[in-house]
Amino acid sequence: MELKKKLCLLSCGAAKIWDRMPETGAVPARLAYTGAYSVLCREYAEVFFNEDWLILSDKHGFLRPDDIVPENYDVSFRRPSAELVSDEVLREQAERLELDAYEEIVMLAGGHYEERIRAVLPSAAISAPMRGLRIGERMQFLRTAIADHCKESPKPIFPRVRSKYASLQIYLSGRSQDRIRLSIPEIEQLLGFPLPKSARIHAAWWANTQTHSHASAWMEPGWKVERAELGAFTEFSRQ
Repeated sequence: MELKKKLCLLSCGAAKIWDRMPETGAVPARLAYTGAYSVLCREYAEVFFNEDWLILSDKHGFLRPDDIVPENYDVSFRRPSAELVSDEVLREQAERLELDAYEEIVMLAGGHYEERIRAVLPSAAISAPMRGLRIGERMQFLRTAIADHCKESPKPIFPRVRSKYASLQIYLSGRSQDRIRLSIPEIEQLLGFPLPKSARIHAAWWANTQTHSHASAWMEPGWKVERAELGAFTEFSRQ
């Protein structure tokens, strides 16, 4: 088996989209965890690992970025619970996902997640670049790494002028597919705030024009709005 280079493994995080938006239904794993640390870890993974990253959920086990999380939950490896994912399930998932095809697993998760992975994958080469750091130091590590990468990249991942829509640009910059459909709640979760009313009732808000500053969020990384179903979803395609 030819080994892939590296896999990044994130923890799921306690804060979830349903805490702020309880009416939200099932969402992709990449959008489910909304705490500041979880969002930074996701951005780091998308910048440095493209799609070679997973989230380790205390309940669901290994989640790929686009795997669906059906609903809210409150389960932690730190607390006994019948809902915790078992080692047996984790081993089955690891085999199905071919985690042994990676020469290194880079963990952004805390120590109790690392202990669980070492028990499940005893032969895996595991590194933890933030091991021993406190939460504030971890967040600074992630911010600095992302910012330094953007300075060196010939095609910046962040907008040349940071705007409140920057997180949408970061998300689109890290995608490898040619077409993406995002629901309005998914876009709002990425942004961390509600879209303006005009985005829900006026198609012109989604026009592919640089005269709209928010349109730079998708046009700068090479995307265009292909279809906007007002109040429901938006389809982006590569220009």
